Amino acid sequence: MKDAQRDALARLAASTDGCTEAMFLAHGVSIETMAELVKSRRAAVTVERLARPPIEIVRVGTTGAGREAIGE
Repeated sequence: MKDAQRDALARLAASTDGCTEAMFLAHGVSIETMAELVKSRRAAVTVERLARPPIEIVRVGTTGAGREAIGE
């Protein structure tokens, strides 16, 4: 696992309800890193739809495999 992936997983594990895509990007985590974590099933994505007109919020959270990968 790359250092960027490990750092991203540590950030996710520290958050009780995951991180929004925007927050991840603001902390320098690339879309590619997010995609690699999801593809490897170390992270999962959920989409929340709020308000009218609908606003989509994308959240990324760690999985059991992700927590194992960083030793939690």
